[in-house]
Amino acid sequence: MKNFTFVFLIFSFLSSDSLFPQVFPMYRGNSELTGVYNTQAINKLDGVKFTFQTQGAIRSTPAIANGVAYFGSTDSYFYAIDAASGTEKWKFKTGGAIGSSPAVVNNVVWFSSRDGKLYALDAASGNEIWKFQFGSDLGFNNLWDFYLSSPNIVDEILYIGSGDGNLYAIDILSKNVKWKFNSGARIRCTPAVSEDAVYFGTIGGHFYGVNKSDGKLKWKFSTENSSFNIEETGTDRVGVYCSPSISVKNNLAAFGGRDGILYVLNLSDGKLKWKKDYEGPWVLSTAIKDNNLFVGTGSSALLQCFDINTGVNVWSFTAAGMIFSSLTIVENSIYFSDFSGNVYALDNSSGEKVWSFPIGSRAFSTPVISNKIIYCSSDDGNFYALQGAGSGKIKNTSARKVVYWEGNKTDMSFSNFPVSTGMFIRDYFKSAGYELMDANSLAEFMKSQIESKTTSVVVFADNKVPEIIKTEKNENALIRKYLDANGKIVFFAQNPLMYVYNDTVPGGLSALDYKIPEKVFGIKFSLGRFVNSFSPSFPTEDGKRSGLRTFWSSYYATEPNEVTTVLAKDEFGMASSWIKNYGGPEGTGLLQLTLAKLVSQVDLAPFKAVIEYGIDW
Repeated sequence: MKNFTFVFLIFSFLSSDSLFPQVFPMYRGNSELTGVYNTQAINKLDGVKFTFQTQGAIRSTPAIANGVAYFGSTDSYFYAIDAASGTEKWKFKTGGAIGSSPAVVNNVVWFSSRDGKLYALDAASGNEIWKFQFGSDLGFNNLWDFYLSSPNIVDEILYIGSGDGNLYAIDILSKNVKWKFNSGARIRCTPAVSEDAVYFGTIGGHFYGVNKSDGKLKWKFSTENSSFNIEETGTDRVGVYCSPSISVKNNLAAFGGRDGILYVLNLSDGKLKWKKDYEGPWVLSTAIKDNNLFVGTGSSALLQCFDINTGVNVWSFTAAGMIFSSLTIVENSIYFSDFSGNVYALDNSSGEKVWSFPIGSRAFSTPVISNKIIYCSSDDGNFYALQGAGSGKIKNTSARKVVYWEGNKTDMSFSNFPVSTGMFIRDYFKSAGYELMDANSLAEFMKSQIESKTTSVVVFADNKVPEIIKTEKNENALIRKYLDANGKIVFFAQNPLMYVYNDTVPGGLSALDYKIPEKVFGIKFSLGRFVNSFSPSFPTEDGKRSGLRTFWSSYYATEPNEVTTVLAKDEFGMASSWIKNYGGPEGTGLLQLTLAKLVSQVDLAPFKAVIEYGIDW
């Protein structure tokens, strides 16, 4: 790649440890910000390797170097953790939230903070080497000002934008400002550096090309909403927060704006080559590989691929939520996160989903890959390392996800947990894209899945099993046949097949019969202290690999030898969360995730990861 002459020095930072041969020292992998990384794609996941918790949202995209993952958090700390184990090596306190992504060069890590400073820390110890104070932020504060410009380092010169309106070129050896260019508006995007120029946009709606050598203006492009007054309306339909991507091969720059328009400009003169108007949704991320331009959008949740020269749409993919993260391209796959708390892998030639993994909360940070591990994070403060498995492609696009709910028929109806709890579960999964079904539609769905034998999952938000799918109280029941045909069932409370209802009071409970679920599911359920024992529940190694973390209260545990995989145990060594497989792919079968306290008080994200294991990842 032209002029990506860090020489990387190979950064003086190439590890002698052969376990970590790849070094990704900066945001989006290269100075042109194409998002292309030279490593091995992850086309299948083998579980969660580790999670690391901070006390703030993580919007900083990590840099992986020398077996260490470097990233910042809005808790004002910058972290260095072991990239293989997640063990903290050191952390450094700044005076503000860290929304910038780091660059690692010459055993020094560089990043900026909302305290208005650029920091240089010793990458091994975390000791401060130097810091630079930017000027005061310009302009109107808005609620969507999430990012800070990140350092882009080329030939020992660091390029970075600031809230004071200046683009800085700083010599990292002498620590002197080589030049600065005053744009007159905050610069939140990361500048792209290519050949003889630096390219960047501002929240004032302008895009610039300046000389790399002296910072002199080459050309200026005004977006369509550049005259829009943010302060008068209180709404930002102007800013360019999207960091540009540069195609040297095609002599083009691509970026998007909050005016909802994708712009593709000629590098030589800044003239418009073509544009795509999304008519509302912000354009927040771009990436380029060969002649393909990849674009992520906000409220439309679209990821699209275009021919960069003609603007012809090659394919489109709709995510579950808005796409604020940047895009990572590795071999034939593209990776990104969304506002519904998912990380995706798509085939970048077709736009087909390869897998997705739920990280729980909205995500701004960009996933990156090193040593067959994908690193990602979200606003819940968790940093994830997901282990890759093999290189073969899998296609889970046919998998269907369903949430069952009908509610109580009368005030006298029995409910294992409050109706509000069931509604919480229902709404959580419905918002995550699950199909909401009643008893009749669920029965038809199960019949179709038995015929096709494709993977799917049903979450019982209503902890009742409708009569239509359990008419036969044995292995011939429709619900069991569904499990035998690669299906997956999820219960959040004790197995509801044991409930015997009163015919005279619709929904009224008359007895408990543990033999019914035993005959249908092939699991022995017994009375005893574990039925109503509220005990701490701790995930096993299998549970952690599936996405569970920390501990929670549980009840009605099961003998471990009755199930296929124990996901969590209580204080008595009983299986409090588990899965029973019925011959289908790993991760399918009957999943029990018993929670003792109201589910509305529990973070469902880790449980969603277990639910989607074997379905979406």
